Amino acid sequence: MSGGQKRRVAIALGLVHRPPLLFLDEPTTGLDPQNRANLWDQIRALRDGGTSVLLSTHYLDGLPYAREVRADGDLLRVYLDDGERALPHLLSTLTEHGLALESVALDRATLDDVFLRKTGRSLRDAA
Repeated sequence: MSGGQKRRVAIALGLVHRPPLLFLDEPTTGLDPQNRANLWDQIRALRDGGTSVLLSTHYLDGLPYAREVRADGDLLRVYLDDGERALPHLLSTLTEHGLALESVALDRATLDDVFLRKTGRSLRDAA
């Protein structure tokens, strides 16, 4: 099975018996966007059905401009669509939640970044 298939099986095994308390650590890691959305729907349905759900995630769904979030040690990388316009909104949201920043950097994606993101390999490896 692929990594995504293994992840879906592991999640299904945890959800099938409708536990009263569910701990999920990064449950959507490795899932494609469609399966990620379906899993969030299932988690919400469990919560609405009375299951207590405790989870950790780096996704900022609910912030429409945040495409992806990754923790790397003390560094938090937030990938934004239209960073120049979205960054002030992100900073405001972090402040509203009592999160302080040490520094901020805004970088534009390179062609190699986009290629790597879409194919999983560098332009150098494509030949």
